[in-house]
Amino acid sequence: MVLSSLLIIMITAHTSAAQMSTCKSDIPGDENPAGKEKAYINKINMRAMRQFKDQFRNVSNEDWRIEKDGLIAYFKLGESACWVYYDLKGNWLHTMIAYPEDKLSKDIRALVKSTYYDCQINGVREIRSPGSLIYVVQLEDETSFKSVRVDGDGGMDLISTLDKS
Repeated sequence: MVLSSLLIIMITAHTSAAQMSTCKSDIPGDENPAGKEKAYINKINMRAMRQFKDQFRNVSNEDWRIEKDGLIAYFKLGESACWVYYDLKGNWLHTMIAYPEDKLSKDIRALVKSTYYDCQINGVREIRSPGSLIYVVQLEDETSFKSVRVDGDGGMDLISTLDKS
């Protein structure tokens, strides 16, 4: 739970900064992880590589990055940008997928729009971790940007608001 909360805070901070600088995000986070230097294939933990290739059999264009706390595999799949996080031992931690509104599940979209009906959905981040599925939906109205967290049970929380002025 602490990891999920920390991840949501990082996503919100990144999204807020992107929205302030561009006034509108397309697919949020549509770039490689933190601009880190690409890792050579022989530096990637074999367990992480095997798990990645088992889970994403059709992906061959991934970029690997080595962080101080683990590994990140980044790739694009159609309109989606994907990040897969592993610890230094190669254990899967979570996967984050960023995509536009039209790829969002109709149920989740309806839930968000039932409360934020005047807002446009600018992008979605789907975060999958062991035993957890969370959506962070980025919204925009005439005066502000909002980030809303929706969990797999249908719970919804406003996690940040940024005024445009």
